Amino acid sequence: RVVQNIGRGAASARNLGASLAKSPLLLFLDDDMLLSDGGLRRHLQIHAEFPGIALSGIWQYNPEVELMLGTSCFGRYKLKNDYRTMIPEEFFQGSPILRRAEHLASFNLSLSRHLFERIGGFDGHFKFAGCEDQEFSLRLAQSGVILLVATDLVALHNEKDRALLENWLLRQYRGVQGVPLLARKHPGWHGMGLYTENSPISPGDGPMLALRKTVKTLFYNRFWKALLLFAYWKLERISALERVNHYIIRRLDGIQIFLGFREGLKSLSRETTPETTAPRPESGS
Repeated sequence: RVVQNIGRGAASARNLGASLAKSPLLLFLDDDMLLSDGGLRRHLQIHAEFPGIALSGIWQYNPEVELMLGTSCFGRYKLKNDYRTMIPEEFFQGSPILRRAEHLASFNLSLSRHLFERIGGFDGHFKFAGCEDQEFSLRLAQSGVILLVATDLVALHNEKDRALLENWLLRQYRGVQGVPLLARKHPGWHGMGLYTENSPISPGDGPMLALRKTVKTLFYNRFWKALLLFAYWKLERISALERVNHYIIRRLDGIQIFLGFREGLKSLSRETTPETTAPRPESGS
C-alpha cells in the first residue's frame, strides 16, 4: 500500500506508517535502504530473545552502487569519507554481535509498538531527516530502554538517485536544520559541539572559538559556495587534482552545514513555545 505524506517530513512519515502498521513490532527503513537476506528474521529473533529493546544494525553500500560511486570524483570521496554506522564498543551480555549504543539511527530500526507509543513516537517538529531519529532514540534511552546494534544485521544502501554532489549537498543542508531543536531538547547530546561551532559569536566564547566563528561568517556563504562549485566542475575530470577536489567537497560540506544550521536556528527562534527556545551556545576553546 502506498501512502502519500508529501512535504511533512521524515518524522511525520514514520509516525503515519506506524499508525497504519498491524504488527506489534515496528520496523523503520530509510527509502534508500534494503534489508539483506534474513534481515527481517534476524530482527524478530533478537526481539524474541530480548523483549523490550530497541534494535538497529549496520549498513553497507549495495555492490552495484559501490561500483558506480567508484567511477566519479565525488563518488570516490563518498566511499572514502562518507558516514558509516559506528559500531559501539560495549558488548551486550557477552555477545560479540550485539553492542549497547547511546543512540540509534532509523535507517534500520525496530522496536515494539508499545514502546513507540509510550514515548510518543517521532517528534514531528523536525522538518527533515537527520536529527529526528537521534532525538527519538535519546528519549528511548532516557525512559530506560536498552539500545542495541547488531553487527550481523546489515542493510544495503541503495542511493543510486542521490549519489550526486548537488543532491548530497542539499541533504547536508536540510539534515542539520534539526540540530538547534535537538540541542534545545537534549542539552547533554553528544553532538553539542556542532551547535557550539556554528552558533553566532557570544560573550562566553574563547578567542579561538570566536576566530573560527568569524572565519565561518566571512567565508561560509552562498557566494563562496558558488565559487567552489565552479572550481569543482572545472577540475572534476583532472585525476591528478582529485585531492584538491576532495578538499573542495569538504569545504562545500562545511558551508552547507553552517548555512543549514543557521536556517534551523532562525526557524527555531520564530517559535514561541518553551520547548523550542534556542539554547545559549556553550563556550569552547
